[in-house]
Amino acid sequence: MCGLVGAMGIINKDEKAAVMDMLDMDVLRGKHSTGIATITSNGVVDVIKKAVNAVDFLDLGVVKNEMRFGHRCIIGHNRYATKGAV
Repeated sequence: MCGLVGAMGIINKDEKAAVMDMLDMDVLRGKHSTGIATITSNGVVDVIKKAVNAVDFLDLGVVKNEMRFGHRCIIGHNRYATKGAV
């Protein structure tokens, strides 16, 4: 089964760290693919997803770079491939 984590509102570094920690712990819900969707304070939407587990996903430079920006919403997803390709 898959898992979702996230935060909305005024998101500072503590909330970002909490979302990343939740995504890391949520790997139990899905180890085949991981992704995040973010909305910046300016309304810019970005989606990053890879067919890797959350631990490897969080080490990606593109994910670390994305966490530098100010966000209003961060949603994380761990996928366990029960149907279809990874």
